[in-house]
Amino acid sequence: MIARTPTRMWSWAVVVGVVAVATHQAHSKFVVTQSPGNDTREKAWAPATSLFGLGSIWLMPSGLPMGAAAWRAIKGNTFWANDTWWSQYLTVRDADAEQLQASLGGKGNATAIIYFEQYLADAAGRNSTAPLDRLDQVVAHFASHGIRSALFLGDPEFTAAATWESSHDVVRNATARAYLKRNIAAVLQLPNVKAHATYFSVYWLGASNRCAAPTDPCTETMISEFLQDVGGVGNVAGGGLPFVAHVDGPFWGGCPTVPCPSWNVAGYSPVSLKAGNVSGVMAESWAQGNLGAAAGELIRLGAVTTNTLFLLNDIPNCDITSRPCSTGSLASDNAYWFKVIDTLGLTSWGVWDLIDGGVGDPNNYGDVFNNGSGLTAKGLIHAARARAHSTSYHNFQTS
Repeated sequence: MIARTPTRMWSWAVVVGVVAVATHQAHSKFVVTQSPGNDTREKAWAPATSLFGLGSIWLMPSGLPMGAAAWRAIKGNTFWANDTWWSQYLTVRDADAEQLQASLGGKGNATAIIYFEQYLADAAGRNSTAPLDRLDQVVAHFASHGIRSALFLGDPEFTAAATWESSHDVVRNATARAYLKRNIAAVLQLPNVKAHATYFSVYWLGASNRCAAPTDPCTETMISEFLQDVGGVGNVAGGGLPFVAHVDGPFWGGCPTVPCPSWNVAGYSPVSLKAGNVSGVMAESWAQGNLGAAAGELIRLGAVTTNTLFLLNDIPNCDITSRPCSTGSLASDNAYWFKVIDTLGLTSWGVWDLIDGGVGDPNNYGDVFNNGSGLTAKGLIHAARARAHSTSYHNFQTS
């Protein structure tokens, strides 16, 4: 999730694959073809049905006080470690669960993609087990409402002090990597996480001061090794829980036109994602002009399949905040984005996010109003879409 300005739009024909940009370019059309390849992992990481279904990023409960808005700004004073905010969660959790289900078309479809800062799992360093205990309760409560949970572990480069330290390089430093893996293991070993979680992910390093540095950036080999190693925690501590790589919207900027043989954003590329042994890719995106063509290319190159690419709708609430929409309106941005979903033939999709901040804070992305009073216009669009395609989203893996 980053602040951004509207993206220059390509012609609609390019996005939906009706007309090629130029007939002499071999890959100009937005065409989805599965690369057969000879990858012996294909059957393991490309299931016949989608791992994802429909999902919404869950950052916090509704009704928190003003100041809870910027998810990047709550480091060190996160919801999970705040007793007053936890009390608010207990008050609204049933209503919020119903809102989550409503935003994704009703019961049976929903997955709560729970954002949890990984350093909070360091109970010794934080001198508190409360965040882990509360995470386990949240997973259990969603399960009681028939809502699946996935774990989205944030701030991978942070320590228990909720700070970024110059020596804490989780890509290159073995001690820092071991710290991250211990925290992930602590999360995955929680009883209700083991019982109910469907997959886990770790926030990408593509915007890291280290990986994205102009000098000595992360390489594809570094990222693929990192993904393999972190994903392996799911096999050991999570009983085989699938690991899904995360990328933010700027990843798609690495492929402005197709073909894009030099596509590499701080080490994240079709090559590193495929070599990373991930079970899928969870990718934030909005009405970006190159989204359809780039996503189609990622599939063509065998990094993902139509079942393992999970796009997150990161379109802003441009009707109620100052965040602009790329095409000029909320409705047209969502129409554009879902046209990409349909043309690619993706079997699932998700939303950033459900609740975006505290009461009185700007609701830049939420499907639900910050006070929990109902669905935003964006949420209503997503709910209608999910209901219209409800039979498509029940057939996905739950184990």
